[in-house]
Amino acid sequence: MIRRIFIILLVLASTVMLSAQTAPVTNIYFSFQDDLQTKFIEFLDTAAFTIEMAFYDIELDDAGNKLIEKHNLGIAVRVVTDDNQAGSSSQIDELRAAGITVIEGETNALMHNKFCVIDERYIWIGSWNATYNGTYLNNNNAMIMDDLTIAENYITEFSEMFDDSDFSNASPVNTPNPIRVINGMSIETYFAPEDDVMDHIIPHVNDAQSSIYFMAFSFSHDDLANSIINRYKAGVTVKGILEQSQLLRENATSLDEMSRAGIDVHRDRNPFNMHHKVIMIDDTLILGSLNFSNSAVTSNDENFLVIKNAEGLIGAFRQEMKRVD
Repeated sequence: MIRRIFIILLVLASTVMLSAQTAPVTNIYFSFQDDLQTKFIEFLDTAAFTIEMAFYDIELDDAGNKLIEKHNLGIAVRVVTDDNQAGSSSQIDELRAAGITVIEGETNALMHNKFCVIDERYIWIGSWNATYNGTYLNNNNAMIMDDLTIAENYITEFSEMFDDSDFSNASPVNTPNPIRVINGMSIETYFAPEDDVMDHIIPHVNDAQSSIYFMAFSFSHDDLANSIINRYKAGVTVKGILEQSQLLRENATSLDEMSRAGIDVHRDRNPFNMHHKVIMIDDTLILGSLNFSNSAVTSNDENFLVIKNAEGLIGAFRQEMKRVD
């Protein structure tokens, strides 16, 4: 309690400095434009009190070493990861040997989150896994936010997994601040599978008036594909890029259906993985760990944001889409 009061006082003391920001988003990073490992370690290095990290895969030595370093300095470091990724190539054994508690997700679904909350205030989210491939070979994104209210959402979700071992469909619907409006920007926080996430994505697609752009590692959700097709037939500009390796699997049907409808949707050019999970609908940006697949919606632990009035952020992702195209 004393630590939390001190954090709040620290935030209030810096309000004047932060008031010039137009939104709680402070940084957006893209692989091949930014070294995501370096950016993440810099992010971890700012921690003064707590690090709460829920990552599908933690493989990078430097990231593991930084977590251990912060733990040895007395900072409370807590980690959740996927049980299938906690093998010999990950940093999990090293973290545990250093005294850091790591909780693994259940075996019947993926703990697919990629978020980290520092000092109950700063949030790192996106598509990036802390791996060599995720950093240097695959197309990924990461975003940093500075907001106590949104951080509380992620802390609540983290606590469900770390403290209560509530994963997948056992996770309760209890996000404390699902909608946050700040400086004209509306930010909605959702977690899968408990939040019936397509109920918070498809309506935005159905309301599209001008354009829909998307980059998707996995896209197999028929209702979402049909909604996009319907808006294209209504005159909305639609363009999509899908990860080519996934098209040999469950994505093929979605690609074929959209292509037959005349939509400009095609494979990416990265010989490794195009790992983004992003939809841009007029001035609304949807991003996070959520793949647009049935398993992501119904069973995996996932997170994503719906950000309205996000023209500046969308501009950055449109530039990334041009690089990926």
